[in-house]
Amino acid sequence: MRAGIGIRLAAAGCAALGAVLLLSIFPSPGGVAADKEKAVFRVQQPALLDQGSLVDRLSGMSLKRRITRVEWTGSVLKIDLDGRGAAPGGSDWLDDIRQLAGLSFVQAANVSRLLVRVEDSGGTLLAAADMRRADPWMNADQLKDWSDINPSQNKLWASRLRLTYHSEWAAESGGRQ
Repeated sequence: MRAGIGIRLAAAGCAALGAVLLLSIFPSPGGVAADKEKAVFRVQQPALLDQGSLVDRLSGMSLKRRITRVEWTGSVLKIDLDGRGAAPGGSDWLDDIRQLAGLSFVQAANVSRLLVRVEDSGGTLLAAADMRRADPWMNADQLKDWSDINPSQNKLWASRLRLTYHSEWAAESGGRQ
């Protein structure tokens, strides 16, 4: 009786080994062998910004507002935008902030904080935004499209951007100074 059990176990082991060998020789039609170009991981490191690449990156962007000043200190990027003719609820300067956040937090790996100021022609501060890589909402999906966001009316986005209005914009936005 013991010999019968041993033979059955050996037969089951051989059958399992044979099945594994057959499966390794003939992969399933939807498997890796069907499409050898399919990547499992896509390795793409975000670029590091430095003094040289920052100028190239910023000049290649299609911003609606003119950049009047840029300051790069450690991992903090400060950018001033020309706010002449901009309205507090306008989407042009807000879209520029979105693009700058995408450059800083999606395309670059070494920016931890982005400070954007919108100023009029006389240098009067109209609005300021303060964004950080550590913010839990900061990801590529959230930075895709802000066309339907009006931060002067949407308190969630105003707090996410740490948006403050100054001078005449404060009265127009109902807002935070």
